[in-house]
Amino acid sequence: MPREELAGNGFESRRRKEELAFLVVKFLRAFLRFREIGQAYRAAAQINRLADSGLFERVRDLEEGLAFDLKEKAHYLFRTVSRQANGAQKAGSPSSRLAVDARSIDSYIGTGFHLLMILRESLYQIEHYAGESEKQLYSETEGLAGRMVERCEELFASAADALRRFLTDGDDNEILILNLLQNVDLLEQVYGAGSADGIFSDLCKGKRVAGKTGTEKAAAYVRMKCGNITGLPAQSA
Repeated sequence: MPREELAGNGFESRRRKEELAFLVVKFLRAFLRFREIGQAYRAAAQINRLADSGLFERVRDLEEGLAFDLKEKAHYLFRTVSRQANGAQKAGSPSSRLAVDARSIDSYIGTGFHLLMILRESLYQIEHYAGESEKQLYSETEGLAGRMVERCEELFASAADALRRFLTDGDDNEILILNLLQNVDLLEQVYGAGSADGIFSDLCKGKRVAGKTGTEKAAAYVRMKCGNITGLPAQSA
């Protein structure tokens, strides 16, 4: 590690790069985990089997694990960006857009975490009190759970869009690019088949690196900045 990164702002800058890289990969995993939960919820609701669907445990694990970590990392990363840019840049400038996306990501993730808590409690009531509840109460609880699923899906989608913009407009981050190269499958499951190359092209825009494709440029950039490319897929390395 370069000496200047061990002190003062250099250390903090590297830490933020690492935390952003970890957040992005965790977000991709959480996005896919909740996609599976949403599909399972609809399948169980369609045949009236929410009470024994096991979805309470899956939502609880997501909320207490990935979602909690995302909330904490988002607060650390994006609230600082918002404070630094607040009132300092003209509306529509790159820094202003970056701050808007930072606030949006923090809001989407934070709101999503709290809605997961509501969904968790609703599923708990459905699974544990289904036979004891009045029909109207059960119906209301199921309706609330369904709305939480839909809203969480919307928040995940909005956060994914804002996060992609934020990464494209943000500072250079070789650690992020390395982590994304190691998780291309997650990237394309969230953003679509073939999307990774375009994302890497955006992340490497303006960088003087060799390569015909975005993925090749990303690998070259990581090799130049990090040196260590252990763990990269063969086509990237």
